[in-house]
Amino acid sequence: MKLSKYNVLVFIPLFFLGLPLTFGQEEEEEEKKHAISVLISHTLLKEVADGESKWIALPSYELNYTYELTKKWGVGLHTDFIFEEFNVEHISDGDGNPLERTTPIAPVVVGIYKPWKYLGFIAGLGGEFAKQENFFILRLGIEYGYPIHQDWLLVGGLTNDIKINGYNSFSLGIGVARMF
Repeated sequence: MKLSKYNVLVFIPLFFLGLPLTFGQEEEEEEKKHAISVLISHTLLKEVADGESKWIALPSYELNYTYELTKKWGVGLHTDFIFEEFNVEHISDGDGNPLERTTPIAPVVVGIYKPWKYLGFIAGLGGEFAKQENFFILRLGIEYGYPIHQDWLLVGGLTNDIKINGYNSFSLGIGVARMF
């Protein structure tokens, strides 16, 4: 079959008109809405020993699940673990009796507001559960995730746990998160 000038004149414009369509067929990357993170942290609290209170840092761990509702809002379950025994200054007890705590676990349902892509402000309610006594928690915090690989983030967080009729603590942690 011989190509005529007419066939070439029709083929070339159609080829260049169709070329942008082939570039538009690239697969869009699916947005990841779920994240699981594990952090190693230090929990700062006032320990009571021999009638004196002093600030101490206890090793702790965080296991967090987060679901992104929109680009700005998310919800999650953030859980802190302290595998230590300690005595704290009891807020509601006016006589200065120390409150003993044995390996408390603190799951909190949180709401997250992200004014920027990787920075989030946290507020939530939950409980701290230990052998001696349980407390209601109000958690306020901030977290930042820095992308280190395709679906992985380096995560840092600072939280303040206000245990109602109990004691207060601060946690500073660093870890990794996997988005899926």
